[in-house]
Amino acid sequence: MRIRSKLPVVQMFIGCTGAFWSLVLCIVGILALPLAATALQSGDFTYTTIMNTVTITGYTGAGRAITIPAIIDGMPVASIGADAFASCTFTNVTISNCVTSIGGYAFSDCAELTSITIPMSVTNIGYDAFYNCVSLTAINVDAANTYYCSVEGVLFNKSRTTLIQCSGGKIGSCTIPSIVTNIEDKAVLDCFSLTAINVD
Repeated sequence: MRIRSKLPVVQMFIGCTGAFWSLVLCIVGILALPLAATALQSGDFTYTTIMNTVTITGYTGAGRAITIPAIIDGMPVASIGADAFASCTFTNVTISNCVTSIGGYAFSDCAELTSITIPMSVTNIGYDAFYNCVSLTAINVDAANTYYCSVEGVLFNKSRTTLIQCSGGKIGSCTIPSIVTNIEDKAVLDCFSLTAINVD
């Protein structure tokens, strides 16, 4: 059956091709997506918010020893985003006891970072969060943390069955407990000062 109409709009839609409708649907889909979070600034930290909590996304300061705050603009700092501090030049980092998540590659390539303190509140550490931190000699975890622990600068899960990261600047030997059943990818990569890896 052929549809005829003298209305220009109707004639336009009747003559539309499949490609045109695909384009229309694509545009509608894009417009339906939520808008990307806008980066905000507080002091030396850039961040985004969701559900009245803060995710730190970057650092613009020149401080050599920094503390990641527990509160920014009246909201708790719940997480450190992926790549948030990648390639920064600070030497020491203390994470306030409010942060629960550290994103993947969050501190990667921080060549001058020598120590970091992880509080009891952290329940998730993303993939290769401390990758290529070649000067890092101490990953310290609060003893009250129920998800992670550190032994002689080496980061493990709490039960010590997974070796997550050997400090990139660790000197001498790294001891792997016999209960370890999993070693994460790149856990000892770029540990140039290690002279031995021992299995206990």
